[in-house]
Amino acid sequence: MLTAEQQQEIIATNDQALEKLARQWRDPRTGQLEPDLEVAVRQMVCDYFSVPGCCNDAFERNICELQEAAEEASPHSPHG
Repeated sequence: MLTAEQQQEIIATNDQALEKLARQWRDPRTGQLEPDLEVAVRQMVCDYFSVPGCCNDAFERNICELQEAAEEASPHSPHG
């Protein structure tokens, strides 16, 4: 079992890696980079898990709702 410090270090490293990747995400319709990190991460997740031909708007809406629920449940959230 890893120590709490080791776990936090891994989480920080993972966060940095995800942010670096998200900053490189480009909208496939426009070719433009997404400046909003949260939007870029959400788009990456939607792109990765979406099924071709399915309604991506509904999938993205579900991702947003899950994100909002997680934020509300977080002890760090003003809603939690």
